[in-house]
Amino acid sequence: MGVRRRGATIGSYLAALTVFAIFLLTMVTMATQHLHFSSMAYQQQAAKNLAESAIQQALIKIVESDNQQFGVARRVDQVITVDNSLYPGNGRGVVLFSKNDARNRKIPFSTNNFNGSAEVAGDLGRSVPINTIHLVATGSCGEAKRTVEAVYHVPPFPSALASEGPVRSSGSLLVAGVRDPSKFTGRYENLPAKEKSPSHVFSNSRDPREAVFLGSGARIKGNVGAVGGVQVTPSDVLGEVKPFSPPQALPRIDMDAVFTRLDQQVGKATLNPTINGDYSVEWNAQCNTNLHITGSLQLHQGVLFVKGNLEVDGGVTGEGLIYVAGRTIIHRGADFRSSDQIALMSKQRIELDGAGQNEYFFQGMVYSEQEVVARQITVLGACIARGVGGLSFDNVNVLNAPVTLSLIEGLELRNESDDDTVQLLIRVEERDPLTRQPKSYKAQIRGFSDDYPINNHSQVQLSPPIEGHGLKNYQEIKNFIERSDRGVWGPYAKNAFQLDWYWTGSNPLQNYLNVLDGRLPDPDRKFGLNLNPNELIGIMDRSRVLLWRDVANPYQAP
Repeated sequence: MGVRRRGATIGSYLAALTVFAIFLLTMVTMATQHLHFSSMAYQQQAAKNLAESAIQQALIKIVESDNQQFGVARRVDQVITVDNSLYPGNGRGVVLFSKNDARNRKIPFSTNNFNGSAEVAGDLGRSVPINTIHLVATGSCGEAKRTVEAVYHVPPFPSALASEGPVRSSGSLLVAGVRDPSKFTGRYENLPAKEKSPSHVFSNSRDPREAVFLGSGARIKGNVGAVGGVQVTPSDVLGEVKPFSPPQALPRIDMDAVFTRLDQQVGKATLNPTINGDYSVEWNAQCNTNLHITGSLQLHQGVLFVKGNLEVDGGVTGEGLIYVAGRTIIHRGADFRSSDQIALMSKQRIELDGAGQNEYFFQGMVYSEQEVVARQITVLGACIARGVGGLSFDNVNVLNAPVTLSLIEGLELRNESDDDTVQLLIRVEERDPLTRQPKSYKAQIRGFSDDYPINNHSQVQLSPPIEGHGLKNYQEIKNFIERSDRGVWGPYAKNAFQLDWYWTGSNPLQNYLNVLDGRLPDPDRKFGLNLNPNELIGIMDRSRVLLWRDVANPYQAP
């Protein structure tokens, strides 16, 4: 009997042990499966995080690169890699632009068409329009791989008319866009359809009823919006009428800072208060009082700074910048010329007083800290008013078009012991009408001294200028400087003068050209005098995310 009880006890014990072992094995199996599942989910999320981080880094890289050109050349070294050692399996996010590199790695490529001239084909079967960046990032972590796609659109400044104050119009008003000003011949109706684009009217005025009032005869080839109310016949607006909208970022210029710098222009001519007949600005000119020009004003890559009011009786033509500390009145306008681009900036009221809506033109950007009033004229560019006076128009065409002007101050080869120096000015003489890239330059070199003896007295003196024209590149400009008559300007620099200072060390001459051409930024505004609404509003303020998505089965480049 005792043996049988001991056998039953051992049997029961073994049975219980077996059940426990099965239970333990089941628990271990379940825990292992759960751990594996958790690990895979973690790796998938980590891979996605790395891909999104790579896209963000790629966008930053493009924005900060010279002229936003990173990735355009599709070089193998144009790649963004984000590593994180905290993730298992050497977690990494990658954005690359080289098609060959993408083919070798078997991952999609990205496309930067921010400054392109036409739509291009991107990866994943996507077309990438101009002013657009298509970014595709691949993130990997352990065995997981995720692909994220994003499309950023960075439009040019969209509004032909933009104002902090109200916008008013009477009579005929046409607001539209022109893609390429070189294709415009003076009449919007004659412009090919593919060269026409929408353009908008916007006011930050909070007037609840009439932040925007457009009378009968207005034709708006885009949207009309305001923070306050909008009064317009809806049938006159091709786009949307959007009252009570959020405020819109407008270009902003620190005019006081600009005026301080302009007061120290290199090689400036000082003007009398009245100029009878036409006047041409080739380089830099300044008037310390009010200025009245009874004829026309022509700018040949010149900068005009007026400390008082400016009045021009015969219109403004050419390419250059006008800065006015007071109010500005321009009569008659000018004949249309496709190469003209003027940037007009005034602290007070600007009046453009033409003599025919389709016969007289102002070409460029009009910017006032108070208000802009225009009558019987076409503005090819943009009108922006920062003051509460806003914008007022009577029989006006405002055709939004790209405005790009970049004139920079001169280089001075300083004498370390005093103010004696050699002044060098370089300006773009001819630009490509479509890309706005320089085709040729002009240069001026002259000596400057504050103690040059005249009649036994010391006073500021400038040597006669020596000028070069049609210079194609850096080397031709360098040759011009080296071969110019040193006997004319050299004595002003005296003993500390070293001509090769311009191209040795940090190469100031090359840096000067890079800023002028837009290849280098000028964040401190050391040289640049720019009026370009696309630059005055930051890229990130204008950019829009058109698409952001995971790509489940991304196209693998063949």
